[in-house]
Amino acid sequence: MTGKQLKNRYSSSNPGKRQKNAAIQVAEGQKQAAILQAEGQKTATIEIAEGDAQATKLRNEALTTYFKDSAIVFKQLDTITSSLQNTQKLLFPKAKQYH
Repeated sequence: MTGKQLKNRYSSSNPGKRQKNAAIQVAEGQKQAAILQAEGQKTATIEIAEGDAQATKLRNEALTTYFKDSAIVFKQLDTITSSLQNTQKLLFPKAKQYH
């Protein structure tokens, strides 16, 4: 037997070596999982950005078509819409009655 063959024979029967190899395989698996997760997040981020870009393009087309001379009105409507999105209750003061 050559020295390399002897080394392989004894290292494969060594429980410490097997545990080390198993730990290396687990670490490699975790590394691959992290890479795949990062790639998935990257893809999702890109798709969200592309969707936002398309929405902006459509919004601009609608502005030029339907709100040609009313950009201020559109901005007011947009501001009202965004401010009311997360509101659960609206409180209006009671109107004063003048006699």
